Amino acid sequence: MRTLLNFRAFSRMLMASAMLLLLSGCEDGADFNWEDNYKRVLVTVNLTLTNGYSKDAYLVLQNLNETHSPSTLVKPNASRIVKYQEHVINDPKFESAFEMNVRGEADKGGIFHTLYVDFKKYNVSYDDVGKRVGVLTVNVNAVFTGTSWTVTITPVG
Repeated sequence: MRTLLNFRAFSRMLMASAMLLLLSGCEDGADFNWEDNYKRVLVTVNLTLTNGYSKDAYLVLQNLNETHSPSTLVKPNASRIVKYQEHVINDPKFESAFEMNVRGEADKGGIFHTLYVDFKKYNVSYDDVGKRVGVLTVNVNAVFTGTSWTVTITPVG
């Protein structure tokens, strides 16, 4: 009897899922390739993480899944440079900005900060063939003070 009830519940869930899929449809199928339909921009970020605090601090770019390690530990008044790339679709239907999450951790705790890089604010150079792929390089300087972040973004070229 219990098996029959489990089977009945499972079949109802399966039917509900099938009806939902049937009613909603599949707008973008498995063969959908956004690269063929939209212009895109490859944004290269040269991120300089500077420790402006009086003690050692871990300066981590969370987009790269970095953790506490000797490579992320930065001495006072020293910096580490991280290169990060992001593919962004260049179409009005999509956002033109992407976010980078940095975290600074010292003896008093950690400070999380989200950097927003908006490629529409800068001149994007496109390839000659079809003008489909744009390239942009920006320098981001982020200084950790122990209690906050100070960030400046400048384009290269």
